[in-house]
Amino acid sequence: MPMEAYAPEPEHQAQECYIFAQFVALCIRMDPLTAATAFSTIITLIAEFKSQRHADSGDEFNDFTSWLAENRHEELLSLVQQNYSTTLSIKALLATNRKVLEVRLALLDRALAGIASTLEGFSQLASAVHPEASLSPQAVAILKQFSSAGASHALEIKGGSAPHPALLFEDGSRGKIEFPEPQFIEDDLRSLVDLGLLRPDHNSTGSRMFWFTRMAAALVANSAKA
Repeated sequence: MPMEAYAPEPEHQAQECYIFAQFVALCIRMDPLTAATAFSTIITLIAEFKSQRHADSGDEFNDFTSWLAENRHEELLSLVQQNYSTTLSIKALLATNRKVLEVRLALLDRALAGIASTLEGFSQLASAVHPEASLSPQAVAILKQFSSAGASHALEIKGGSAPHPALLFEDGSRGKIEFPEPQFIEDDLRSLVDLGLLRPDHNSTGSRMFWFTRMAAALVANSAKA
């Protein structure tokens, strides 16, 4: 499905990030093998459950948990039931229109491929499946510079004799972001924003700002361990 067919509203993007964050927080408390597959498995099962549904009984969450039990997904059923925030998130997904959910799942698939493209052992597969979603080395380097500088945000500065805007850290150790391929900086920033790794903003004068997110910090930390 072409990605241009649906552009998620900001509140939908926030909901998707919230759902992702809730699962990540819960999976941290699980054993490594289960945690490694829990998020993708539960999303796949939600999609499978929705695809098999022909009528709405009015209580899709209970129907979903019953369906998990019937299909012997006991461990995932426990995962779903033990966390209140996760329950609410799954209820929100189950209440979503099927066509809209399909598009959101496609966006999520692309986002996961973008994150996987930064991890050793997964980068080639992610690039093969979603070449358009892979983060460039320059995009990854931007995140690493945020992390090493201990900066929470960067401000875009235009003007002067420079052919391209500069991105200056306003806290941490300060300094500026280095990007050796300035012609692709807009593309890289857009990818980082789309994946929730940077949050766009503007200051009081209208200049663009980019905030470093917790997800980005975790990605940098995990990349360093790989």
